[in-house]
Amino acid sequence: TGGRITLSMSGATFNAGAGEINLGNASNHFASLEAVSLSNTGANNITIRGSSALTLGAVSTSGNLSVQTGGALTQDENTTILTGAGGSNFNAGAGAITLNNTGNDFRGSVSLTNTGANNIAIRDVGALALAGVSMTSTAAGSLSVNTTGDITQLAGTSITTGTGNVTFDANTGAIMLDNTGNDFRGAVSLINEGADIVIRDSGDLLLDSVVMMSGLSDRPNRPTFRSRVPGSLRVT
Repeated sequence: TGGRITLSMSGATFNAGAGEINLGNASNHFASLEAVSLSNTGANNITIRGSSALTLGAVSTSGNLSVQTGGALTQDENTTILTGAGGSNFNAGAGAITLNNTGNDFRGSVSLTNTGANNIAIRDVGALALAGVSMTSTAAGSLSVNTTGDITQLAGTSITTGTGNVTFDANTGAIMLDNTGNDFRGAVSLINEGADIVIRDSGDLLLDSVVMMSGLSDRPNRPTFRSRVPGSLRVT
Protein backbone atom coordinates (compact mmCIF):
# COMPACT_ATOMS: atom_id res chain seq x y z
CA THR A 1 0.00 0.00 0.00
CA GLY A 2 2.93 2.35 0.47
CA GLY A 3 1.60 2.90 4.00
CA ARG A 4 1.35 0.83 7.13
CA ILE A 5 -0.96 -1.39 9.14
CA THR A 6 -0.71 -1.37 12.92
CA LEU A 7 -2.62 -3.83 15.11
CA SER A 8 -2.76 -3.89 18.89
CA MET A 9 -5.10 -4.92 21.68
CA SER A 10 -6.37 -1.34 21.81
CA GLY A 11 -7.14 -0.93 18.10
CA ALA A 12 -6.05 -1.05 14.50
CA THR A 13 -4.57 1.61 12.23
CA PHE A 14 -4.69 1.41 8.43
CA ASN A 15 -2.60 4.01 6.58
CA ALA A 16 -2.41 3.51 2.82
CA GLY A 17 -0.41 6.60 1.98
CA ALA A 18 -1.42 7.69 -1.54
CA GLY A 19 -3.45 4.52 -2.04
CA GLU A 20 -6.92 3.10 -1.59
CA ILE A 21 -8.14 1.25 1.50
CA ASN A 22 -10.63 -1.50 0.67
CA LEU A 23 -11.71 -3.62 3.64
CA GLY A 24 -15.10 -4.39 2.17
CA ASN A 25 -15.57 -8.08 2.94
CA ALA A 26 -18.85 -8.81 4.71
CA SER A 27 -17.26 -11.27 7.14
CA ASN A 28 -14.86 -8.72 8.68
CA HIS A 29 -15.21 -8.48 12.45
CA PHE A 30 -13.87 -5.41 14.26
CA ALA A 31 -15.98 -5.48 17.43
CA SER A 32 -13.12 -6.83 19.55
CA LEU A 33 -10.97 -3.79 18.71
CA GLU A 34 -11.22 -0.60 20.74
CA ALA A 35 -11.09 1.55 17.60
CA VAL A 36 -10.17 1.40 13.91
CA SER A 37 -8.27 4.35 12.41
CA LEU A 38 -8.11 4.92 8.65
CA SER A 39 -6.08 7.38 6.59
CA ASN A 40 -4.86 8.02 3.08
CA THR A 41 -4.07 10.91 0.79
CA GLY A 42 -5.04 12.04 -2.70
CA ALA A 43 -8.22 11.12 -4.54
CA ASN A 44 -8.28 7.62 -3.07
CA ASN A 45 -11.28 6.00 -1.46
CA ILE A 46 -11.71 4.26 1.87
CA THR A 47 -14.15 1.36 2.25
CA ILE A 48 -14.66 -0.62 5.43
CA ARG A 49 -17.30 -3.19 6.27
CA GLY A 50 -17.88 -5.18 9.42
CA SER A 51 -20.32 -7.88 10.40
CA SER A 52 -20.94 -6.34 13.83
CA ALA A 53 -20.36 -3.10 15.73
CA LEU A 54 -17.52 -0.78 14.75
CA THR A 55 -15.82 2.05 16.63
CA LEU A 56 -13.94 4.47 14.42
CA GLY A 57 -10.75 6.11 15.56
CA ALA A 58 -9.24 8.96 13.56
CA VAL A 59 -10.31 8.97 9.90
CA SER A 60 -8.70 11.19 7.27
CA THR A 61 -9.30 11.01 3.50
CA SER A 62 -9.90 13.18 0.46
CA GLY A 63 -11.68 10.44 -1.47
CA ASN A 64 -15.02 8.76 -0.90
CA LEU A 65 -15.64 7.15 2.50
CA SER A 66 -17.91 4.12 2.84
CA VAL A 67 -18.60 2.53 6.23
CA GLN A 68 -21.01 -0.38 6.59
CA THR A 69 -21.62 -2.33 9.78
CA GLY A 70 -23.92 -4.96 11.19
CA GLY A 71 -24.21 -3.16 14.52
CA ALA A 72 -23.67 0.17 16.21
CA LEU A 73 -21.33 2.62 14.47
CA THR A 74 -19.56 4.98 16.86
CA GLN A 75 -16.43 7.10 17.30
CA ASP A 76 -13.70 6.77 19.86
CA GLU A 77 -13.53 9.67 22.29
CA ASN A 78 -11.47 12.70 21.16
CA THR A 79 -11.08 11.47 17.58
CA THR A 80 -12.28 13.11 14.37
CA ILE A 81 -13.46 12.22 10.89
CA LEU A 82 -11.95 14.52 8.24
CA THR A 83 -13.07 14.08 4.64
CA GLY A 84 -12.42 15.95 1.42
CA ALA A 85 -14.80 16.60 -1.45
CA GLY A 86 -15.66 12.92 -1.79
CA GLY A 87 -18.96 11.67 -0.42
CA SER A 88 -19.36 9.73 2.82
CA ASN A 89 -21.79 6.85 3.23
CA PHE A 90 -22.59 5.40 6.68
CA ASN A 91 -24.86 2.35 6.92
CA ALA A 92 -25.20 0.68 10.32
CA GLY A 93 -27.86 -1.87 9.43
CA ALA A 94 -29.93 -2.52 12.56
CA GLY A 95 -27.62 -0.38 14.68
CA ALA A 96 -27.30 3.20 15.88
CA ILE A 97 -25.02 5.74 14.19
CA THR A 98 -23.27 8.07 16.63
CA LEU A 99 -20.74 10.39 14.94
CA ASN A 100 -21.05 13.23 17.41
CA ASN A 101 -17.47 14.34 18.09
CA THR A 102 -16.95 18.09 17.91
CA GLY A 103 -14.01 18.10 15.48
CA ASN A 104 -15.67 16.17 12.66
CA ASP A 105 -15.45 17.89 9.28
CA PHE A 106 -17.36 16.33 6.40
CA ARG A 107 -16.37 18.41 3.37
CA GLY A 108 -18.31 16.21 0.94
CA SER A 109 -21.92 15.08 1.11
CA VAL A 110 -23.03 12.52 3.72
CA SER A 111 -25.63 9.76 3.55
CA LEU A 112 -26.90 7.99 6.68
CA THR A 113 -28.82 4.71 6.83
CA ASN A 114 -30.07 2.38 9.53
CA THR A 115 -33.13 0.32 10.42
CA GLY A 116 -35.22 -0.42 13.49
CA ALA A 117 -35.58 1.71 16.62
CA ASN A 118 -32.02 3.01 16.38
CA ASN A 119 -30.89 6.61 16.58
CA ILE A 120 -28.67 8.64 14.27
CA ALA A 121 -26.54 11.54 15.54
CA ILE A 122 -23.96 13.44 13.50
CA ARG A 123 -21.96 16.60 14.19
CA ASP A 124 -19.88 18.78 11.86
CA VAL A 125 -17.56 21.63 12.72
CA GLY A 126 -18.66 23.42 9.52
CA ALA A 127 -21.45 23.03 6.98
CA LEU A 128 -23.05 19.67 6.21
CA ALA A 129 -24.70 18.54 2.96
CA LEU A 130 -26.94 15.51 3.39
CA ALA A 131 -27.08 13.07 0.48
CA GLY A 132 -29.96 11.11 1.96
CA VAL A 133 -31.12 9.88 5.35
CA SER A 134 -33.00 6.58 5.56
CA MET A 135 -34.51 5.30 8.81
CA THR A 136 -37.39 2.95 9.55
CA SER A 137 -40.41 5.25 9.39
CA THR A 138 -42.49 3.19 11.82
CA ALA A 139 -39.78 2.72 14.47
CA ALA A 140 -38.78 5.07 17.28
CA GLY A 141 -35.36 6.11 16.00
CA SER A 142 -34.36 9.75 16.55
CA LEU A 143 -32.24 11.97 14.28
CA SER A 144 -29.89 14.69 15.51
CA VAL A 145 -27.81 16.88 13.17
CA ASN A 146 -25.55 19.56 14.67
CA THR A 147 -23.32 21.93 12.69
CA THR A 148 -21.76 25.37 12.89
CA GLY A 149 -22.62 26.06 9.23
CA ASP A 150 -25.42 25.45 6.76
CA ILE A 151 -27.40 22.21 6.79
CA THR A 152 -28.50 21.39 3.25
CA GLN A 153 -29.44 18.38 1.13
CA LEU A 154 -28.40 17.36 -2.35
CA ALA A 155 -30.94 17.69 -5.14
CA GLY A 156 -32.89 14.50 -5.76
CA THR A 157 -32.26 13.08 -2.28
CA SER A 158 -34.65 12.70 0.63
CA ILE A 159 -34.76 12.36 4.40
CA THR A 160 -36.99 9.71 5.98
CA THR A 161 -36.86 9.57 9.76
CA GLY A 162 -38.20 7.35 12.48
CA THR A 163 -40.90 8.46 14.90
CA GLY A 164 -38.37 9.71 17.46
CA ASN A 165 -37.44 13.37 17.88
CA VAL A 166 -35.74 15.09 14.94
CA THR A 167 -33.35 17.96 15.65
CA PHE A 168 -31.48 20.20 13.23
CA ASP A 169 -29.20 22.74 14.95
CA ALA A 170 -27.12 24.80 12.53
CA ASN A 171 -25.76 27.38 14.98
CA THR A 172 -25.23 30.46 12.74
CA GLY A 173 -25.93 28.56 9.51
CA ALA A 174 -29.07 28.22 7.43
CA ILE A 175 -31.24 25.09 7.40
CA MET A 176 -32.38 24.29 3.85
CA LEU A 177 -34.29 20.99 3.68
CA ASP A 178 -36.59 21.68 0.74
CA ASN A 179 -36.65 18.41 -1.22
CA THR A 180 -40.07 17.06 -2.11
CA GLY A 181 -39.50 13.48 -0.91
CA ASN A 182 -38.72 14.34 2.71
CA ASP A 183 -40.80 12.54 5.33
CA PHE A 184 -40.22 13.60 8.93
CA ARG A 185 -42.16 11.10 11.05
CA GLY A 186 -41.12 12.48 14.45
CA ALA A 187 -41.51 15.91 16.05
CA VAL A 188 -39.03 18.34 14.46
CA SER A 189 -36.92 20.99 16.19
CA LEU A 190 -35.17 23.63 14.07
CA ILE A 191 -32.53 25.82 15.67
CA ASN A 192 -30.20 28.49 14.33
CA GLU A 193 -29.10 32.02 15.08
CA GLY A 194 -30.51 34.49 12.58
CA ALA A 195 -30.20 32.58 9.29
CA ASP A 196 -32.99 31.25 7.05
CA ILE A 197 -34.86 28.00 7.64
CA VAL A 198 -36.72 26.14 4.89
CA ILE A 199 -38.27 22.70 5.42
CA ARG A 200 -40.57 20.58 3.25
CA ASP A 201 -42.44 17.37 4.12
CA SER A 202 -44.31 15.07 1.77
CA GLY A 203 -46.90 14.38 4.50
CA ASP A 204 -47.81 15.81 7.88
CA LEU A 205 -45.19 17.81 9.77
CA LEU A 206 -45.17 18.17 13.56
CA LEU A 207 -43.01 21.08 14.76
CA ASP A 208 -41.71 20.76 18.30
CA SER A 209 -39.47 23.84 18.55
CA VAL A 210 -38.34 26.52 16.11
CA VAL A 211 -35.67 28.86 17.45
CA MET A 212 -34.11 31.60 15.30
CA MET A 213 -32.25 33.91 17.64
CA SER A 214 -28.77 35.37 17.98
CA GLY A 215 -27.05 35.25 21.33
CA LEU A 216 -29.09 32.24 22.40
CA SER A 217 -27.89 30.96 25.77
CA ASP A 218 -30.35 28.12 26.25
CA ARG A 219 -32.19 25.54 24.19
CA PRO A 220 -35.95 24.95 24.49
CA ASN A 221 -37.27 22.00 26.45
CA ARG A 222 -40.90 22.45 25.41
CA PRO A 223 -42.75 23.30 22.19
CA THR A 224 -41.93 26.92 21.35
CA PHE A 225 -41.35 29.41 18.57
CA ARG A 226 -38.87 32.23 18.92
CA SER A 227 -37.69 34.46 16.13
CA ARG A 228 -35.54 37.50 15.60
CA VAL A 229 -34.76 39.02 12.21
CA PRO A 230 -33.01 38.73 9.76
CA GLY A 231 -33.69 34.98 9.43
CA SER A 232 -36.81 33.83 7.63
CA LEU A 233 -38.84 30.62 8.04
CA ARG A 234 -40.70 28.71 5.34
CA VAL A 235 -42.54 25.43 5.96
CA THR A 236 -44.20 23.49 3.12
